[in-house]
Amino acid sequence: MEQSRNLVLNQLLAGELDHINLYIANETKSGQNGHKFGNAAPILYTFNENTVFIIDDDPFAGWAHPCRYGLMSSETSEVQTINQEFFPSELIVGFSVFSPIPFNESIPLTPDPNN
Repeated sequence: MEQSRNLVLNQLLAGELDHINLYIANETKSGQNGHKFGNAAPILYTFNENTVFIIDDDPFAGWAHPCRYGLMSSETSEVQTINQEFFPSELIVGFSVFSPIPFNESIPLTPDPNN
């Protein structure tokens, strides 16, 4: 798992880490049902043992925007990337965030009672 993470971070997406949010599953995934996010169709596992990662190419867009899902074979390091229409809305149990883009903190504005 650590080797797969290093390949994703240091080779596959190294040039993009300054402008994406990257989420990598905490453990390898396998099975015929794939990985299901919310109401979307499941992402079917391509390999026997998969390192699953989610690439948020537009971190400031909220959840309703395109993203990429990646599957890396834990055995061969082969990668498949799948484009999807929606970033998962129920973020994201069992995943760790890497290269998070910092968000500007909002300042709550309260009405002036004298106006």
